[in-house]
Amino acid sequence: MPLDKYGVLKGTKFKYYRDQPDNFGKFYHGNVEILANGINYRCAIDVDSQSTQIQWRIINLSASDVAMIASKPDGWTHLVSNESSGAIDYIRWKPMWVTIRIPILFYYNWIIKIPPWIYPTKLKQFEKSEIRSNAPFKIIVLEQSSFWKIGSNIDAIEQLESVLVQGDKLLILGQFFNTGNGVHDIHQNQGDPINGGHSADNAIWQDGATIVQKADGSYVGFFNKFATQSFKTDDFGHPI
Repeated sequence: MPLDKYGVLKGTKFKYYRDQPDNFGKFYHGNVEILANGINYRCAIDVDSQSTQIQWRIINLSASDVAMIASKPDGWTHLVSNESSGAIDYIRWKPMWVTIRIPILFYYNWIIKIPPWIYPTKLKQFEKSEIRSNAPFKIIVLEQSSFWKIGSNIDAIEQLESVLVQGDKLLILGQFFNTGNGVHDIHQNQGDPINGGHSADNAIWQDGATIVQKADGSYVGFFNKFATQSFKTDDFGHPI
């Protein structure tokens, strides 16, 4: 079912720090403190499930890609879990689809966007314009960060930090704390295995994200999920 308190926090980065790693089963977070309208919010970005690896993508975004959420006022805004609210869905949100070029004829190229789950096993970065022979076509990937990467909590948090240093204006999507001011569930919130402990939270159009506005007005986003979460889900967010 949808998260009760899903939404977006818009504000200015004030402080960043990592949780101290330990061996007591606690999750590992990168913590961003954000100031908005005089209120300090803590955003806990979860990059460690303790039992599985982390998968992530870093995607450059245009201002139009995030226009609906960037236009929100500073502070917390609740979002309805649907496509028209500004909510994000790792599987259905087209800015996260992969742009490819398929040469059909000598003088004609077919450029399309495809959902990332079409290549669920290719968990590595394709170099720009790398040609893949996939009969009957040769597919040329036009993005450097087309597919999910996979690694440890340290790998993931270092990549998160590489995004956070690119600007101070942030958009954080996730679920608001039950107590205090802050945001958690800043990761994929669908595709969890049925009866796996988190499947009750499965739903579409409610995924978390860390999006940074760069100096040139464009954006870059860090999108993270746990390796146990599916790349393909049904209309209820359950894995298929």
